[in-house]
Amino acid sequence: MRNREIQLGRLLHNIPEADLFSKQNELIITNWLDKLDSGITKAVTGTESDGRPTIRFVAEEPASSSWRSQVTIPRGSYVLEAEVVTNNLRTYRGNARSGVALRISGATPDETLKANGKHFVRYKFSVLENRRTVELICEMKDCQGEIGFYLDNLKLTRSKLLF
Repeated sequence: MRNREIQLGRLLHNIPEADLFSKQNELIITNWLDKLDSGITKAVTGTESDGRPTIRFVAEEPASSSWRSQVTIPRGSYVLEAEVVTNNLRTYRGNARSGVALRISGATPDETLKANGKHFVRYKFSVLENRRTVELICEMKDCQGEIGFYLDNLKLTRSKLLF
C-alpha cells in the first residue's frame, strides 16, 4: 500500500523517480514472494553449500510454483538473468514448458531448463510505455526436484539495444 501511495504522489507532484539501476545498468532483485500454483512445493530462502544465498523450491512430486517480484521500470529493453542450480530435476514429456524458467507475468519463457547442475538462464523483454510495473517470475512448471536461484546473480539488466 505504501509503495502505491509513493507512486501516486510522484505522479501528482511530478517528482522524478530515482534510477534504481547501477552504473552497469543492473538491478539486483531482493524482494521475492513465493506463489504455489499446483502440487506440493516447499519454497524457502537459504544458503547453498557454497555459502551463497538462494531462493529455492523443493518438490517431491510434480508441482508448479514461482518466486515473484514487482519492479517499476522506464521504457527500454531488459534482460532478467539468474544462475540456477538444480538437483534431481525431473520434467515431464509432452509438456514443452515443464522445467525451470524466467519470464514476466503474461508472457512465456524464452527457454526452459530441463537438466541437473548449475546453469545460467535469461529472459529478454521490452517495455514500450513510458513507465510500467512488471512482475518478474522465477518458476518451476510441472516438474519435481530441488531448484535454487542464486540471489547474488538474480538481476535485471537494462540493455542499450531494443529487442
